[in-house]
This record gives sequence, structure tokens and C-alpha cells, in this order.
Amino acid sequence: MDALLPWALDVALGAIGLEVLVLLAWARARRTEMRPADVVGQLLAGGLLLGALRNEVAGGETRWTLALLAASLPAHLWDLRRRARGAGELSPRPAPPSSGSGPAAEPGR
Repeated sequence: MDALLPWALDVALGAIGLEVLVLLAWARARRTEMRPADVVGQLLAGGLLLGALRNEVAGGETRWTLALLAASLPAHLWDLRRRARGAGELSPRPAPPSSGSGPAAEPGR
């Protein structure tokens, strides 16, 4: 059972990476703007915590576990600051400029 846990944590870390790609593709397909920094800000802290847990379970060096834990705090604070400012919201992309044809482009009518 002990050998299964590091493997399961590797799968979870891979899922976080896949989630980043899926969220960016989903936002693009819906024609909404989601900057990569928004996605990274939401998932970085969790990924660092999972990395620390994975390192500890696999018998890695304690200093790496502590480094990952320490790095997760600024990541959490950065994410909270971005959310407080509303930077993580999806916003519609602006409409492309008019090509100059159609009834709106003819002011004389």
C-alpha cells in the first residue's frame, strides 16, 4: 500500500497540469479571456502542497518538503490578492472592430 501512495500523488500532480490546459482551452472555446497567470495563481499553491506531501511520502529530503511548504504560502497570498482585486474573473473578449459594411456603417441612411 505504501508504494501506491506516491504513484497516486503523481497522478494528482499530473491532473493539476492537465487542469491548467483544459481551463485555458475551455476559456478560449467560450471566447472568454483567461490569462495564464489567473490559472496558475489558482492552482500553484495546491500543486506545491501536493508536491510537499509527495516528497515526504516518498521518503525525500525534509528540506525539500519544507521548501515546498514555504513556497506555498506566498502562492496562496498571491492568489488571494488576485481574487480580491477581481483578476481571476472571466471577462468577455471585446467584439472585433466593424468591417465598415452593413446598415450601421452607412450614416446617411
